[in-house]
Order: sequence, then C-alpha cells, then structure tokens
Amino acid sequence: MKIVSFNTGHDGHICFVSNGELVFSYEAEKDNNPRYSYNTPTNLARGFSASSSSIDVIAVSGWARGNDPRSAPTDGGYLGLNYKLEQRDNIPWLYCSHELSHIICSYALSPYADSTDCYVLLLEGFIGKLYLIRKDLSIELLEDIIQSPGLRYSFAFGVADPHFDLPKGYCRLGDAGKMMALAAFGRNAEITDDERLLLSYILDTPSPIDSFSKSDLKASKYYNIGVQSQDFCDLARKISNSLFELISRRLRKHIHKKRPLLIAGGCGLNCDWNKKWKCSGLFTDIFVPPCTNDTGVAIGAAALANKTFSARSKLNWSVYSGQEFSNTRTTDSPSKYEASKLSLSLVSQKLARGEIICWVQGKCEIGPRALGNRSIFAAPFLKTTTAKLNQIKNREHYRPIAPICLEEDAALHFEECTSSKFMLTFYTVTDPRLKAITHVDGTARVQTITYRDSPATYELLKNFKEATDVGVLCNTSLNFSGSGFINNRTDLERFCIKHNIMTFVINDTMYIKPGDR
Repeated sequence: MKIVSFNTGHDGHICFVSNGELVFSYEAEKDNNPRYSYNTPTNLARGFSASSSSIDVIAVSGWARGNDPRSAPTDGGYLGLNYKLEQRDNIPWLYCSHELSHIICSYALSPYADSTDCYVLLLEGFIGKLYLIRKDLSIELLEDIIQSPGLRYSFAFGVADPHFDLPKGYCRLGDAGKMMALAAFGRNAEITDDERLLLSYILDTPSPIDSFSKSDLKASKYYNIGVQSQDFCDLARKISNSLFELISRRLRKHIHKKRPLLIAGGCGLNCDWNKKWKCSGLFTDIFVPPCTNDTGVAIGAAALANKTFSARSKLNWSVYSGQEFSNTRTTDSPSKYEASKLSLSLVSQKLARGEIICWVQGKCEIGPRALGNRSIFAAPFLKTTTAKLNQIKNREHYRPIAPICLEEDAALHFEECTSSKFMLTFYTVTDPRLKAITHVDGTARVQTITYRDSPATYELLKNFKEATDVGVLCNTSLNFSGSGFINNRTDLERFCIKHNIMTFVINDTMYIKPGDR
C-alpha cells in the first residue's frame, strides 16, 4: 500500500508511506525557505516524483478559508472528526480534517498504535480538546476544554511588544517560543491587581479569535511595556502557569483510568507543560511526536488512509525522514573551504577549543527541532557561547540553547533524565560545568542520542567526551533567521562565511578554511 499525503495549510509538507513505513516527509520550509511556508506546486511535484510511479491512495489534510478555522472548509476542512473518500482516475482520495489529522498523527507515531487506548490532548492555535482514541481508531471527544489555547499563550507577548500591530484575533507564530523562554525569567509571587486584569482578559474570554485586540489594553500596565522587562517576565510565568492549571483542572475530571497521554498540536512544543504532564501522575506515559505541530498533519492523514485500506494505523518511522542534503555548489566562484575526510577527533578538538561548527548528516529532521542532522554545535561550558550562538542565529539574548547528550550519560548531567529523543521536555541541570545550555531557571531542553539514532553524531559526542570528560554539546538549528533548515551546499557556505565559521561537516567529509587546522 503506497500512500502520498499532503498538508494544505501552513507548515506545508508532503509525505510518502509505503507498506506502513514513513519513507519521507518533505517540509516546504526546509531548504532555506521562509518559516511556516505553505506547499507550492514545485514542492508537491517533487514529493510526488520522489514517491513512486504507482500510488495506491492520495490523502489530504484539510484547512479553512482565511484566518478563521470556522470559515468555509477546504478539502477535508479544519474542524471535526470527519473524513471522506472519493475516487478520481481510479485512485482513491481520502480527505481528512485538520483536527482529525493531528489526533491520528500523535497515535500512529506513538508506541501504542493499534494496541492500546490512549488519551489525546490537542492544543493548538484554535483547538483545545481532550479525546479518547481506541485501538480500532474510533475517537470520542471527552471535552472541548478551551478555545484558542495557542492564541491565548502568544497574544500577551504582542501586548508587551511595541512592534506588534496585527489585527483582531491574530498572533505571530514565533511568539509562543519566546513566551516560553521569558517565563523562565519570571518570579513566583502573588498575583498583582494589574496582572489579574490581564490574566482575566486572556483566560476568561470565551472566543479570543473573535475578540482579542491589543487596542483593548491601552490602559494596561503591560501595553508596550517591553517583553524583556522584569514585570512582563513575571506576567509571562503566571500566564503560562495559569493556562496550564486551567487546562489541567478541566482535563482531570475525565481521567478515570490510567492510560498514556498523547500530546498533539503546536502547544506540544511547550517543554514546561510537557514536564508538568509527566509529573502529574495521571498517566502511564506521555508521548509527544517530534512533528506535533502542523508539520505532522499529512502524516496523520496518511496513517488514516493506511488504516482504512490495510487495517493498521501504526507507522514505522524515523525522525530523520526529511529531505536529503544537496552537496552540489550552484555558484561559479571557488569555495573558500578545503575538503578532507572527516576526523572526529579533530572536530572534537576544535569544539573543545571553543570553535563553532556546522554539522550535516543524512536526511534532515521532521518537525521544527534540529536533532543532530542539521545542527550547529559548540562546547557547552561558557555562558558567552550562548550569547555567541544567539548572535549567529539573530535571536534574542534570552533564548536558551539546548544540549545534545549521550543517552547513557544523561543521568550524569540532568536530573531524572534517561531518554529524551526529541527535545520536547525540560530537565534540571545538575552539572555546573554546563553553563552554555543551562537556562536562567536551571533547566535545559535535553536531547539524548544513541548510536542507533545517528552513528556519526553519537561518535562525535564520544570523541568530545574523550577530549573534555563531558559527552554533551550545545545544539541549535542550522538555519538563517526566519527560514527553515539549510539543506544545500551553497547556502551552507554562505552561512559559514557570513558568520566566520571556519569548519563545517557534510556526512563523512569536513570542510575547513585553509590555515585553520
């Protein structure tokens, strides 16, 4: 059974499933395209041509016209648990709602598909619902918990940001991650009257997409206060905690039996919330797929098609199922770098001396996190390294840098951490040497790795441990600001030259500026 599936909304991607295996998921933003890109005809054509000449099913994850998910549906639509089948040119087309695609993606990629009933918590820009999904793929809505959890979380950032001027019902897609970073700077204290007024606006409004407007809050203390002010950081912490507590309170009344909890939707990237769910004691396990945001909905539609036509929803998959790297230079100017066979010991020595290195291996990652195949690596010891990496990435100084760690050593450096494959939860840092990856609240967004996950990256960490006694590196995504991963040699060299990076690695070859050994 060969299935091609695509997403019609932002975070556009096209995936190919063959006999229950995710062969690839190509995301439109990857290869230095703007973040959150929609699919283009070229992307779709490349995806179809890369799949197979004989396709059994085409699946589509739907959307809605305009900004409002309640608007007229396109293809499978945005809301609801519906799907439909049509026959076109002797090929079945399955149209799946955006909501249903999210739910099934989280289930099909989990260890529990086809064998265990699970709770699914879908938290995204508009939808905030709890479901029970059974092993036969029947789904029961347990409660519509809260509308627009993602919009509520992100909106406050715009209130404090003098540069935010979007119309009613809008937020910026990148602000949620910034809110998460700033919340760590907030102090635990009693809620003040000013905070209570804004918290009430954010939490109590029934339909933010219909009513949230920055102009309503001109009298608020927080209007254009500046997102880095201590007062706003305190508020960001309280918004995050209060919104989680509201969702948790409404969810708890439905948890009568311990089962795994699957997190779906863009709020699944909130590492603080994921940690709290894990610590709640309500569930036997917490699973968040690496493509929990909209980069997974085509996979969900493909899994539904697989279940419909072959009776199994479970997919065999790897997080490294994105595009291959193009190592062809598309410029006539000579390269400023000399190629030689990869020496892991030399790269480790360079990292130990404080050099920053761009690292490319195999196919790129699915989802928004760089997990060692499209990464920038650095030693984790100096706080100045955090600032240097954020400067290279053109990111705010308060944004944390994540660690990548040998899985067998995780417990040596991070409290109660044994495995954290996709960098989707926080752990307390217990090793005081790791200053570059320790956020202001003492936590880090950890990724652990084994040889089976990525042999070259694992061996690099082993070599770095031999050189420094620590099998941990700083790991941030290899991309220009505002764009997806770099995925071709020309852009990679341009990036390295712009930021004075002396060494980059592509698979088993390293490229070094002459005289820099």
